[in-house]
Amino acid sequence: MENVYSYLKWRGDLCLSASAFNEVDSLILSLISYVDFDEIVPGIESKESITLKEASDRYWSVHENVDSSRATAFLAKPPLLLKELAETKRFGEIRIGKYVNRIDTQMEKQFSASTFQLNDSSIYLAYKGTDATIVGWKEDFNMIFTPEIPAQSEAVEYLEKTFNWRYRNIRIGGHSKGGNLAIYSSIKCNKRIRDRIISIHNFDGPGFTKEILISDEYSEMLPRIVNYLPQASVIGMLLEHTGERKIIKSSQFGGVLQHDPFSWEVEALGFFSLKELDRSSLMMDSIIKEWINKLDMQQRESFVDALFGILSDIGIEKTSDFSVALSGRLKAFVKSISAMPAETKEIITNAMGLFFSESRNAVKKELKENLKLLDRQRLEGLRQNNKRN
Repeated sequence: MENVYSYLKWRGDLCLSASAFNEVDSLILSLISYVDFDEIVPGIESKESITLKEASDRYWSVHENVDSSRATAFLAKPPLLLKELAETKRFGEIRIGKYVNRIDTQMEKQFSASTFQLNDSSIYLAYKGTDATIVGWKEDFNMIFTPEIPAQSEAVEYLEKTFNWRYRNIRIGGHSKGGNLAIYSSIKCNKRIRDRIISIHNFDGPGFTKEILISDEYSEMLPRIVNYLPQASVIGMLLEHTGERKIIKSSQFGGVLQHDPFSWEVEALGFFSLKELDRSSLMMDSIIKEWINKLDMQQRESFVDALFGILSDIGIEKTSDFSVALSGRLKAFVKSISAMPAETKEIITNAMGLFFSESRNAVKKELKENLKLLDRQRLEGLRQNNKRN
């Protein structure tokens, strides 16, 4: 399977002037935004920047004892990618600056971004996706009932604050929630900045409410937006999308596992593209959309607050906490639900009941469609036999 590491071997010796910036370059810089650059890369108030080679050297001087052989989780992979690309002609001299990394539990905000200076008089703004904190995941869930989450507001502010007239063009991208922020900041920023944006790449990031999709600003930027989805996408199908969509072949089996871009297959100048999404992705998309549409805004908010309230009660602060003493966590989860006020318990059970009901309906519909297909194939087989006889 050829992935971003294969791409570094193929194109790493070619600078951007020899081979123009493309969609795989965009993904790679979006992945680098996941690296913890605190006290390594100059912040948003600084006019300074450093090369990716320097950033890598500084990072690994601090994290030299990391066991890279155990880096299987997605969030452990971007630093290893940084080490590899820092040694290439294509990426090593790219400069990075304007680093921001903020988590605010009170505001339920998780936001991080970096700016890359390319050698073609352009800059690339990369917004980081959701990290391992429950605060970050809570903010993502808030999208289903909130017109604007705090990270979206800060993404607009970041773009406007980092804008510099000496850069002729602006490229923006991000993976997961970062892709959502890339689009949102591009449609909500100042008009003079929008005019400088030449591309917006959303790598399997969730969409928006219909109100945003029908706005004049979204329509203006639509020709510059490309949504990239693995073949069995789940995260990237959430909420609503319009515009160009590219389906990417993934080496992973399950939909959620395909959210990891290191499983996406690449070719010399782009991704290994497919014509359509897997049926499993379309079915899950139908289930989630039907479920959400049957909950009003208040019900959505109450459900999300109740769910994450439980997680807080049982001591879940990071996604890794789920794997620690799992049986004990499950018992605490059930106990926490049992101890809830009757009204809150009803919110949780009703919402989950509706979700499972929509799931059953979708499965039944899929079975009926499969049976119809089998009947048509059987009938066609009989017709072909009759012709031969």
